[in-house]
Amino acid sequence: MSESAELIYPVNGKIVSVKVGNNNESVEIIKSVLDNFPVKLVLDLHNVTDLFNSTENISPLQKCVLSFVGKSSDTRTAAREDIKQRIIDGQVSFGILVFKRSNRHKVGQKSWILSLFDESQQMIFIDDSDDHIVAVNDANLNNVTAYWLNVDIDENNSQWKNKMKTKLVEYLST
Repeated sequence: MSESAELIYPVNGKIVSVKVGNNNESVEIIKSVLDNFPVKLVLDLHNVTDLFNSTENISPLQKCVLSFVGKSSDTRTAAREDIKQRIIDGQVSFGILVFKRSNRHKVGQKSWILSLFDESQQMIFIDDSDDHIVAVNDANLNNVTAYWLNVDIDENNSQWKNKMKTKLVEYLST
């Protein structure tokens, strides 16, 4: 099986990590997780969710993390551990890591995962990378409102992080 995504979610008091492909069996596993954790807010991890400590309440809406990482990278390991902690702390319900990116809708990227959510489930998707927003719009997902957190990245600047947190909180309160 060629790996397309990694699901991170709670089962019986434990956080599990499941690697999935894009075959029918894998798609059913993904849909099962999505159905068991209905969310209204889907957040990128880097420069969106990680603007907040894992114990901070980002929004009263049910939320998950959807992040692009390299398939065989240290960033993947760090993202998995970060998402696990955010689940334990109750900030998010679950997380999904994907390994492809493009400005067109393709299997294995964020727009593909969003297309697997129940179509009757309205949600907001927030990302700081415009190519992910373009791909989501390319997928014509009527149940997803995509919001680009347009930023000039200065990750090491605390004033920048506070500005982005404020921008995100203001958007979510509208």
